[in-house]
Amino acid sequence: MKPKYLILDLETSGLSPYQGHGLLQVACLALDSNLDIVGQYNEYICPPEGTVYDAVADTIHKIPREVSNAGLNYLEFSEHFIEWVNSIFNGFKPIMIGQFFVFDYNFLAYVIDSTLGKSELIKDETGYGLFQKVLSRNFIDTKALVNIINTKCELEGKEEYFPITSLSKKGGLKDKLGLSPQAFVAHDALDDCRATREVLIRMLDVIEIKI
Repeated sequence: MKPKYLILDLETSGLSPYQGHGLLQVACLALDSNLDIVGQYNEYICPPEGTVYDAVADTIHKIPREVSNAGLNYLEFSEHFIEWVNSIFNGFKPIMIGQFFVFDYNFLAYVIDSTLGKSELIKDETGYGLFQKVLSRNFIDTKALVNIINTKCELEGKEEYFPITSLSKKGGLKDKLGLSPQAFVAHDALDDCRATREVLIRMLDVIEIKI
């Protein structure tokens, strides 16, 4: 089957590229319409000199500095990532999937758009930008789905189905939906993509769709 969805996850040196934080790891899974994996991307990134490293972020992602320092620079990554997406989706803009996707969306767009500038790689008739030319603003956010389910429970006078909306925290989505804690390393971008896929698949069984 043709690829239709793209799960995206990043690891970064902090919460905001606008405050000097950098990109350290990018991972993706391309899925077909059955949510089966048909492609995989995983790269460590070496952010530019002067990048700010938040002490709390270092304790979360646990990516050794020497690993990211040996990774692709921003220009190499930007070109490589776009080439990979185009090779998998052949011009089709995939439906994006993520856990708190707005974070990954903003950070990735900032890095690639600011690195490539007005490159033809990210230009089309609507202007310049990664999410104009290559990727889609059409997305599924598993955290948003969790909050919709919790809102429905509250309106029906029930306890929240997901008391903790985090993917990896104790009692969070992986625990609630029965994912093995040994199967996915938390805050490794590729394992978080795999966990997000499993969470989405299991969450679809929780959601009751009335058409």
